[in-house]
Amino acid sequence: MGAGFTDYPTLLRLNPNTPWKMRGNASVCLRFNLDDSRQGEAKKAALELIAANGFHGAPTARIAETAGVGVGTIYRYFRDKQELIHAVFEHVAERARAAIVEGHDPEAPIREQFVTLCNNTVRFLVDNPKVFAYIEQYFLSPYGVSKRRDILLNLDEPGRHLHPVDHLIAIGRRAQIIKDLPSVVINCLIFGPIIMLVRDICAGNITFDAQQASRMVQACWDAVKR
Repeated sequence: MGAGFTDYPTLLRLNPNTPWKMRGNASVCLRFNLDDSRQGEAKKAALELIAANGFHGAPTARIAETAGVGVGTIYRYFRDKQELIHAVFEHVAERARAAIVEGHDPEAPIREQFVTLCNNTVRFLVDNPKVFAYIEQYFLSPYGVSKRRDILLNLDEPGRHLHPVDHLIAIGRRAQIIKDLPSVVINCLIFGPIIMLVRDICAGNITFDAQQASRMVQACWDAVKR
């Protein structure tokens, strides 16, 4: 069942004005916790199936089968497939952010911070091709399009889903270090080359070369700096 009781059952009197012995005047309250490991298995299965087959190729029944749980268990944790898809994105976004800011010194010069964050981004995506495939699927789908729109219109929780480089670019703009271009253009100049490089590496078209990746990151910096 994927749940454990936390206390003894409690008998509840539904109508205090009715004698106890009246049939139908009582109910049983059960307190239990759901097994979070099953939720994690569901997210993992959804990530793998969607990364490999897309959203339409990963029906809920197949996700449940891959996770080793029943379909009903999926719906104990998520209202529907859409909520599961967003939950997987939240999970991989947290993982990515933790890896990207590793070794980052917020007191370092902006260029040095930029290089660190972008190199970490490339390394994380190359090391986690399923995560990269999922993120691509997500942002090319209506799910990701609506999420991106909310971020751009500040309807989302402030700063929650911004890439760490986005925060750095905002600082660079105020310091007049970054070119005065629309944010969409700046993002294309930075993340466009990164995505194309990682895509070719994951497809097996080229092998990962740390020096080549660093040169690309430097070229991205040259493209956005004043």
